[in-house]
Amino acid sequence: MHDILKPEALKQYIPVMDSMEQEHVDSEWAGSEVVKVFPMSKKFTFDLACRLFMSIVDTEHVTRLAKHFTPVTSRMFSVPIDLPGTTYNGAIKGGTLVHKELMKIITDRKKEMMENSRMLLVTDEKGECMSEMEISNNIIGLLVASYETTSTDVTLVLKYLAELPHIIISKRAEQMQIAKTKAPGELLTWEDVQKIKYSWNVACKSLRLAPPSQGVF
Repeated sequence: MHDILKPEALKQYIPVMDSMEQEHVDSEWAGSEVVKVFPMSKKFTFDLACRLFMSIVDTEHVTRLAKHFTPVTSRMFSVPIDLPGTTYNGAIKGGTLVHKELMKIITDRKKEMMENSRMLLVTDEKGECMSEMEISNNIIGLLVASYETTSTDVTLVLKYLAELPHIIISKRAEQMQIAKTKAPGELLTWEDVQKIKYSWNVACKSLRLAPPSQGVF
């Protein structure tokens, strides 16, 4: 399970993340007078998670999965009363639909022997491949962990940057230094990410000022 989150794996994600971020900004942000950052960040985070963890690139498939997933995250912190019409019951129904979608994806991947889906290659502590249900549970865990927190932090970083324009100037100067070393169309690498010390400090400061998870410092 943890193999896909090791530094070696994360290094391979950087170009994919950079490419998807550029596509997202061009299609969702560019040319808009007003951008609702939080919902757009949530969409990007979910799209990215689907690509990295499940190798899903079909936008309609991602949209359908997101439709089932949203009720889970918005209702899971509710009074655990499983009766028809309750918030908790809605979360359970959403979770069931997400599991159904994921199980179909996992089954199809195995049938097609598409080994580019990293989660299917993960083994447990005994070196044995996880069952389809275990894979589904782990994917949902990763989606829940990354969905709200990451998009919240992105939103807060942009909020603070808008309030502190001098920080934007310094942050942009750092990133332009990296951009000057890249050829047109060349994507970011792990080495490039290691150079953005100032930008990383901005993100960390935002996390300290407003932790995206309740009760976390």
